[in-house]
Amino acid sequence: MSFLEIRVNTETNYNDLGQSAQLAGNIYSVHNTGGSRRDVVLPIGDNVEPVTYGVEPGCYVVEAALPSGRLLSHEVAVEAGQTVPVELDATDSPDPDLSWQYILGNVESAGVYHSDASVPVPNSRSARTALPGLTRRQVADHLSLPGVWCSGEAGNGIGFAELLTIAEDKPESAFYRFTSAPWVDKRGEIWPSSGNHPASALFEFTSEKFPGLAPYATGGRRFLLVGTEVGRFIVTLPVPWGDVRRGRESVVEVLVNGRQSPFGNPIAVAVRDSSLGAGLGYLANGALSRAAVLFGDVEHMVFLKMQNPLAAAAGAYVLVGTELSQEQMRWDDWIDNLDKWFPFMSDGAILRAVRRLRRARTKDDLQHARRSLLYAAGRGVPIFTLGISWLIDGLSEFTSDPECNQALLQVRRLSWRVDMREAFVVVRVGPSR
Repeated sequence: MSFLEIRVNTETNYNDLGQSAQLAGNIYSVHNTGGSRRDVVLPIGDNVEPVTYGVEPGCYVVEAALPSGRLLSHEVAVEAGQTVPVELDATDSPDPDLSWQYILGNVESAGVYHSDASVPVPNSRSARTALPGLTRRQVADHLSLPGVWCSGEAGNGIGFAELLTIAEDKPESAFYRFTSAPWVDKRGEIWPSSGNHPASALFEFTSEKFPGLAPYATGGRRFLLVGTEVGRFIVTLPVPWGDVRRGRESVVEVLVNGRQSPFGNPIAVAVRDSSLGAGLGYLANGALSRAAVLFGDVEHMVFLKMQNPLAAAAGAYVLVGTELSQEQMRWDDWIDNLDKWFPFMSDGAILRAVRRLRRARTKDDLQHARRSLLYAAGRGVPIFTLGISWLIDGLSEFTSDPECNQALLQVRRLSWRVDMREAFVVVRVGPSR
């Protein structure tokens, strides 16, 4: 038996991720000798301890998959009884403070970010966050202080029509509910090293920023309003986020990426959860199998919904998205409880409706699924962007039904403003097209 000691190196200023941040990867046998290992967990960090995997002697390609879609790989030969270290390099983030955002694919690599070359203007209106030609100082001046809105004090969520009214910036909108947030921990503008590219700003949130914050079981949604020179965004703020495995709260990052580029998200939300954070990135990009690798015991995630209902919902998306059986599963009841116990989010209702639609065998089953979809749409906007996509897909199965068509129209109107690259719902604010 031989061994590979594998780790992924990155430069970071974080202390809270410790030695336990993880990525999904693979170990491929070059000559198909049967020693390949799929879906392995790889540690990532600054001088993180490597993980050891036993392999047969031979040649291997070790691969780490970043949530951004980038693959890090290294070819290595190992002889019988030998232990070979393998280090994969992910140190090219534009700044140590942005290393987690870079790993998740929310910001460009250092070479692109700091380049003197002109930045292409993205065709997508939602991807434009700054005007070309602005100096660094001008961009900083136009970055408005974030506002915060805690909705649903009685435990309810927010409806599609209500959020759409706010997003369209109509006179009757609820912008007045957003209060200025002078306590926001702005770590400072992170400037490109050369040229006149716009800057980025990184904000950090924990429940300490919200005195008297109610627990999720009884509290409502938290939103952040961020303004740039050319627009504003309503950002789902998943606070508090409990790291169940480590028994503490995780920091939630919000990146305002002022650099006008098609490669970086304008607004990006990331959770510095060492065991689940990268998995949320995989979830956002539809890589459910890779998310499952990092989530580990996904059923247990859903079972622990009282400790972190948002993490439970993320696990439920993986369960529903990867389970093709029409049979009743023991976790189906747990998903029902996500809907019943946490009225501030509609994700549980959406997951239950999609599950019923997939399991439908008779006309009565389809009608039951239809009613569940309408109920889910009435419950309001989900926490996770994937829920909007699934709700649209489900309602589209009943286009001959007037009620479903009306609900579908409303959900779609909001979806046109949503950044589908993000795990958590981020909505662009501005007049209708």
